[in-house]
Amino acid sequence: MSNDPFEIEQQKLLNEAIQVVNEQGQCMKIELDRNSLRSALTACASMISELRTSLLTPRNYYALYLVASQHLNSLTEHIEMGDHGLSMNELYELVQLCGNILPRLYLLIAVGSCYIKSKEIPAKDIFHDLVEMTKGVQHPTRGLFLRSFLSDSTRELLPDRGSEYNRGSTVNDSIDLILTNFTEMNKLWVRMQHGKSFISQARKEAERKQLGSLIGKNLQRLAELEGLTIGIYQSDVLTRILKQIDKCGDVLAQQILMETLILAFSDEYHLRTLPTLLDTVLKLTDGVNIQSIVGLLIERLSAYIKENPSKSTHSQGVEEEKDIFLVMSDYVVQVASERDYVDTPDMLRLIGSLLNMVFECFPGEIPYVDIIFDLVYVHIDGKTRGETSDCDEILRETRKLLLVPMETFQNITTLLDLSNYTKVIEILPYEERKYVVTRLAQNAVDNDTQLTSVEEVDLLLSLLGPLVRDCDDKTGNDYDEDFDEEQNLVASMISLFYNPEFETHINILSTAHEHFSAGGIKRITYTLVPLVFSTLQLIQKSGTQDKTLLRKALKLAGTAVTSLHSAGKPDISFRLYLHAALAAGKLGLPQMSYDFLTKGALTIYDEEIASPKNRFDAMILFVAALKELDCFSHDSYDTLVNQTAVTCSRLLHPEHQARALTATAGLFVSALDYGENQFVEAKLMKDKLSKAAKLVNAMEPDYQELKEELILEMLDYGVYLVGANNLDPTTLSSLITVTKNFFEEGKTSNTSAHAIHLKKTLKRINQLSSENEAYGEVDIYQLKDFFS
Repeated sequence: MSNDPFEIEQQKLLNEAIQVVNEQGQCMKIELDRNSLRSALTACASMISELRTSLLTPRNYYALYLVASQHLNSLTEHIEMGDHGLSMNELYELVQLCGNILPRLYLLIAVGSCYIKSKEIPAKDIFHDLVEMTKGVQHPTRGLFLRSFLSDSTRELLPDRGSEYNRGSTVNDSIDLILTNFTEMNKLWVRMQHGKSFISQARKEAERKQLGSLIGKNLQRLAELEGLTIGIYQSDVLTRILKQIDKCGDVLAQQILMETLILAFSDEYHLRTLPTLLDTVLKLTDGVNIQSIVGLLIERLSAYIKENPSKSTHSQGVEEEKDIFLVMSDYVVQVASERDYVDTPDMLRLIGSLLNMVFECFPGEIPYVDIIFDLVYVHIDGKTRGETSDCDEILRETRKLLLVPMETFQNITTLLDLSNYTKVIEILPYEERKYVVTRLAQNAVDNDTQLTSVEEVDLLLSLLGPLVRDCDDKTGNDYDEDFDEEQNLVASMISLFYNPEFETHINILSTAHEHFSAGGIKRITYTLVPLVFSTLQLIQKSGTQDKTLLRKALKLAGTAVTSLHSAGKPDISFRLYLHAALAAGKLGLPQMSYDFLTKGALTIYDEEIASPKNRFDAMILFVAALKELDCFSHDSYDTLVNQTAVTCSRLLHPEHQARALTATAGLFVSALDYGENQFVEAKLMKDKLSKAAKLVNAMEPDYQELKEELILEMLDYGVYLVGANNLDPTTLSSLITVTKNFFEEGKTSNTSAHAIHLKKTLKRINQLSSENEAYGEVDIYQLKDFFS
């Protein structure tokens, strides 16, 4: 309960009045039960006298009125039963003898409604009588509720098409009655703002707003008349309603009544009278929320057109018809030019109603969406960067508008074709722009939208500026907790770039590279790596034999790797150069493959990979890549193999040297395929294995476990080489001898893990001897004593 003294006093007055009303109402019912109608009317008049008060606020008066009207309903029910000994005419004349005007008029209305139901007199005679007599009460609150009672009491009695109360009356009589009542009620309602000086103006307006439905009921009554044709509405009713709305000049009244008018009458009626309706809205008093009114009208028309597509045009003359959207969009422009007090957020909300109309009623008219965003651009240009006090609200409404087509189309290529849509995004401040384009990128990924032209990709990546590069207007630190997620999103978009024409696809990726290269060191790690792989994958799947295009694609991949290298990413650049070399080799482009290996990978190795572990890992990868390449001339391959072997022998740790040299032995196996100097190459392979074994042997005794592990790796590799006919069995036997010596010197138990590994290797050699004679020449029996 409120602690406001005024509210407390009001509640007290209301309770006292309700108590009197209930007491007198009970007395009335007692007299009615006794069939003493005259005494009942006296009690009823005393009850209604409580409605003569001027002490209650309109809201509290409304509460009192509802209690009194319930008791009045009991009276009318008794009169309708007819068991009271008076004719309706006598009763009608009797209540006119009541001394006070307000009780007399309430009683007249109650008895008059019963008189009409009796059909003893034409309804219009009683209606005319009641309407004229109610003019005798001009107190705003008392008069308003009196006329509301008249409207409620006669609702079912109005002459209308098919009505049983049409005797001597037509629907025009009902229209006159309702419009007269509407006009008088509206005048009283407007005057309420000037009464009761002890009530604040804000409270008055709030309570007047609550009472707006009482006046609006008259319009609803009109809309319910079956005899109200569109012709009568257009030529008479609407004109009279709009005249009264315009004439009252009250902001609140005009606002509520226009909205009620739009809600009450048929959408088809609104379509037929659209120019008149729109012209009236423009003439409303300054301060009326036009956006709300027009937005409501657009919503109603949208729903109607959606159900009746054939009604989507509006007659502009004898021969010309125009889409309702175009009519309304032109009107919005007119509102903006003639009613400059309408603030930008309200205009954006109005434009939002238009946007919804397009998607609901004209889903195929994509240009209409662009027209809408041209309106948005005009209204927000110069107002999005703090120039106005309502900047934040403008940005919120603009964001809503931008997201609607994104969620509706679910295809960003459609949005990219809308020049005004992209223009709106571009004039947003950095953070807002970043939010919108992130949603745009996510939309593309979620819907797997392919971008198939250079122009589309160029426009999209330009639009995604806040995600792709550092922008001049950025605020704060770009590299926040969302940075990884944002860049992964951009990277995932690369898979959406596609064109079945190989050259166009390469041009698309080249355009993407131009944008990504400007992204700075932190961004290109995310974006250029997938770009390189996308390029190499495209090359492998293309099937093209055009060497010029293939070189162009490989050059793009190489350029992207160079950008990564320049950004201080040597490790990933080294690996990508190897991938590019493999791709070039498979395409029969040995010179490009050679350059990727020497000028790319090996240069990075020599200059920028410093950690012993990283250098070892890099050489293992390099050897593996070189092993897969068979595109080089013998001299080129020989140069690469020897350079690799020398590099491996210069690794810092003996363990790394041994493993790397073991791996390089396989390179000389590949050299045998060239058919030249086979004996020399085979000898070099044996030498590398022997050198690796010596390095292991030279390691300190404390590293016995590691030494055994390394020699077993060499032995396993030797078994593989013999099976490939690339290593003579004698060399493998020598490795077994070296292994035996290692195990004996280390006094390794024949139950250790390494011993068990060795035993399985020997068993495997023995099994393979039945399949390959070369394994039969391997001396495995020299270890029989070790396992005895």
